[in-house]
Amino acid sequence: MDIIDAGGQQVYPVERAGQRLDRKSLADQGSVVTDIHSGVVGWNFVSGIKGGRMFSWVSAISHIWLGIGILTVLFSVVYTLYVTRRNYKPIEGIMQQINKYQSRNPLKGKGSDEFAFIGKVLENLMDQTSRYEKQYQEDLIVRRKQFFLDWLGGRTPMDEAEWAAHMNRFKLPDRYTELNVCIAEIDGFAAFQRSYSLTDQNLLKFALTNVVQELSDPEWLTIWAEWISDKRLSILLMLDTPGKDRSDEVNDLLDRFRTWVAVNLKFSLTIGAGRSTVRLSEVCNSFEEAAAALQYKMSLGNNQVIRYEEIAAAGQGDTHKYFQMMDAMSQDFRIADSGWQLQVDQFAECLEQDVLKGAEIVHLLQYWARLLERTLDGLSGEVADYWHETVAPRLTEALETAETLEELLPTAASSLKQLHSHYVSVRDAKNHHHLVNEIRRYIEDNYANPDLSLNLISDQFNVNAKYSSQLFKEAYGMKFVDFLMNLRMEQAKRLLLQTELPLQDISEKVGYTHSISFGRTFKKVVGVTPGDYRKYMQAE
Repeated sequence: MDIIDAGGQQVYPVERAGQRLDRKSLADQGSVVTDIHSGVVGWNFVSGIKGGRMFSWVSAISHIWLGIGILTVLFSVVYTLYVTRRNYKPIEGIMQQINKYQSRNPLKGKGSDEFAFIGKVLENLMDQTSRYEKQYQEDLIVRRKQFFLDWLGGRTPMDEAEWAAHMNRFKLPDRYTELNVCIAEIDGFAAFQRSYSLTDQNLLKFALTNVVQELSDPEWLTIWAEWISDKRLSILLMLDTPGKDRSDEVNDLLDRFRTWVAVNLKFSLTIGAGRSTVRLSEVCNSFEEAAAALQYKMSLGNNQVIRYEEIAAAGQGDTHKYFQMMDAMSQDFRIADSGWQLQVDQFAECLEQDVLKGAEIVHLLQYWARLLERTLDGLSGEVADYWHETVAPRLTEALETAETLEELLPTAASSLKQLHSHYVSVRDAKNHHHLVNEIRRYIEDNYANPDLSLNLISDQFNVNAKYSSQLFKEAYGMKFVDFLMNLRMEQAKRLLLQTELPLQDISEKVGYTHSISFGRTFKKVVGVTPGDYRKYMQAE
């Protein structure tokens, strides 16, 4: 610090008191910081830093740093604006696209938060994507099932490349060495529907699909199962076993599946199995064979695996003999033959021993029912009423609901036996029953007599010919002439098939003197000539 009086003389510091001191000399000594003039004493008080060169440099550097700081802030602001502007362009593009395709969206308004709007749009987009994915999966299930049905039905032929593409789309392996189709059918489906609600039915069907798939072995077997109807599950077995026979293991798998259902659920399955194939084009044949195997369910029974190859090897049953049996039984029913109920049991036993399709069995029994109904038209009204009110409804219900002969035959045989018993009781209650029986036995013993007639019978039994004809009509529902003609034709058919006798001899044995009259009558009753009947039936 330097103190200078009004005359310019230095007062302080003391060692330089009295010296003349100007401002230039003060500036040379250092850097002047303060210069205060006192108006009272007229002195100047000057202070600063001696040797201020370093201070000047430091002061200059501090100014430089201040300038750098200001420049840095300005640069940061400018760069931030630049980066923000540059990075906002994609957001602006997104907003333009959103506004273009969602111009009606109420989420966007003037001055609204664009990022919030984008967030809501993305949330909506993810929700739509989720719904689309769910719908896609559901559609995939439908498309897979439709492809399965079209392919098995032979409506979608394909080569190996197309097969691989479809399997990849359905997320199934495309490797195979053998293909085999089976069809599992729910036994007693009507009872199944009554026992479970629609929801429970769908759950049980879903469980069956999962069970059969879980029984497969991923190392060599892939199972593709689809419901093709309310009660049928089609199962495609894709075997990948080069050079190895797995047929026994496949049979064991089907038996385990059937057994599991019978043990754990309150119903059973019958499985029809087609033959294996190595060609995609022949899978539809395996499917048809599996369906054909199920047609024998009525004969073979339910809750089992029916293999088409075993049925094909055994051969199909012959239905022609049943038509002959039913025709003869209808005639015996009309005359109230005492052995008729035994014939019903024999008929049922034949059905049980043969291997016939369910449709064939139903057709046979329906034919028999219509034949009996026509037979009853000429009998007592009381018997016909009993047929229409009691027997026919029971037979119809049994034919519609029964799935196996074990269920069908007891009801059918019991109903027919009751009908016969009722008919016999009604007929026995009428007068002249003993006489009518005697006439019938006489006709049966003497049908070969060409002179057999009502006049001969009236002479034999000492009754009026017209009255005996009336009694016969009331008892058996047909005229004497028709009864005799049918009896002779039945015997003629037996002789044509069981003997090699010429037609002239056969005509004489059944009461016709001339073979021409016999041939004309035979064709009228049977529909073909005796020669054609022998040739055709022996060939059968």
